[in-house]
Amino acid sequence: MVDCIKDCFDGVPKTRFIYKNKLFLLVIEERVVLRFKMFDQNRLGHGISTQQLIKLNYQEIEQLELPDMPPDGLLHVGYCINALRTGIESIHITYRHGNHNLWEWNITESEMNNVQQIAFTQEATTRQRRRRPQPKNKNVGDVVNENS
Repeated sequence: MVDCIKDCFDGVPKTRFIYKNKLFLLVIEERVVLRFKMFDQNRLGHGISTQQLIKLNYQEIEQLELPDMPPDGLLHVGYCINALRTGIESIHITYRHGNHNLWEWNITESEMNNVQQIAFTQEATTRQRRRRPQPKNKNVGDVVNENS
């Protein structure tokens, strides 16, 4: 996918590529950053939960220390595959915050003018914290010798 995007946009005026920490981004007119992913049925991309991925998903792009980062945010461009996993079902552009899309645009050929605004809820603005495991104080699995 990255090679195809580079072939399509190489030499196009007002576009450039950013590579950092195995991250590939396309910058358009120094305003918008595009990230390319395969989406699930909820039109969300997934990956190993690193600090970089968490910052991307919560639009904390200024903290990624990318050179000359445009101000207007990060859009995710992705494709959904069909149920048989034999082809692309749809292509979307989304604006993501955490595990929710704030808006999405289906750019599949038959849906080009269908922008869907998703209701912004309080749940989408709160960042859920994961509980860290606590060490056990007792050795639960130890066998106790009753004859001692």
